[in-house]
Amino acid sequence: MGWKYSWSSLPGYLSEAEKESFINYDRLLTETGGRDGYRRRLREMAKTVNPKEGIENLLAKIERFVPKAAKRGEKKRLKPKRILAVVAEAFGVKQEEILNPNRKGKIRGVAAEFLLKFCGLTQNEIGRILGNIGYSAVSHLRYRMREKMKNDKRLAKTFEEIERKLTALSK
Repeated sequence: MGWKYSWSSLPGYLSEAEKESFINYDRLLTETGGRDGYRRRLREMAKTVNPKEGIENLLAKIERFVPKAAKRGEKKRLKPKRILAVVAEAFGVKQEEILNPNRKGKIRGVAAEFLLKFCGLTQNEIGRILGNIGYSAVSHLRYRMREKMKNDKRLAKTFEEIERKLTALSK
């Protein structure tokens, strides 16, 4: 690879050797058919990009490459508001606290994790929901939350309870 932006996850999607330990590549690679499928999708998308188009037209074109919502028999996607309500209730906080970019910590990390898992949102989309933070900040929130769960049994138990509830809601 001739270029490398230090905060990009792209190299890890393209090469096993470039993977970062704190990024979960599995979901997207599975949905796109592995690294070769991911490369094919990038090439297909690149053919449709015209820099003179407006961002909305560009996003509309890209949407056709994004995996669609769940099909019959698969889990349905949950709305972000539902995820945030369940997380807020489990931790006894208001949803506004989760959305506050100045509030750091495990609760926002838990929310980010479940927004990714049950809504199928990208980390950029999650960042916009969580107070217009960048995708790398979302990745760090999730990573720090997972690290805290290793030593905080109470957090791990709350996480599992939320996951069970959301799994039941997504059936």
